[in-house]
Amino acid sequence: MPNYYLHLNGQVQGPYTELELQNIHADQSLAPDVQVCAEGGSWAAYTSLFPATSPALVQTPPADFNPYQAPQANIVVERADAAPQSYPGIGRAMYFLLAILINVAAAVMQAASKSIGVGIFVGLFALVPLQSRLKNIGRHPAWCLLGIVPLVSLFVTIPALLLPAGYQQHRTLDIPAKIIASLCMLVLVLVVIGLFVR
Repeated sequence: MPNYYLHLNGQVQGPYTELELQNIHADQSLAPDVQVCAEGGSWAAYTSLFPATSPALVQTPPADFNPYQAPQANIVVERADAAPQSYPGIGRAMYFLLAILINVAAAVMQAASKSIGVGIFVGLFALVPLQSRLKNIGRHPAWCLLGIVPLVSLFVTIPALLLPAGYQQHRTLDIPAKIIASLCMLVLVLVVIGLFVR
């Protein structure tokens, strides 16, 4: 890294490293046309050698600037007449239909073969529409792997039946989702009552 010399008040000062020179320029508020020479080079204006640190490019923060303040979010409000956004994957009705068909096929094949392995193998195909549905509501498709685990699978399959397309973005339930949620709560209450009534 070359050394630099400053020409100030009719005197040559230096040698300075590039960092030292930039610090001197910042601390002493040197004029942009102060003459600087690299060792073995010719004299030139400071701003021609170091344009990135010239005063025109250095921005000072406003007086009320607070470096500890949280950044301001740019909130975009969608218009009510905007075209509805389409989401990848399959919708609620198609998911429900495919899940029923695959589970019925798994039960029939298990009963016909009298082997639980065949039913489990066919039941794994239910993960395909589940991952597509999870993509539709805005969740990562890998969550469908929880569909393999008994009871834990309810935390994936119920939202897949319940949530509308793009739920992760808008976080609002539509009327069918509210009806399905009410039915799920009713079934849950009936199951709990059935456990204690016996």
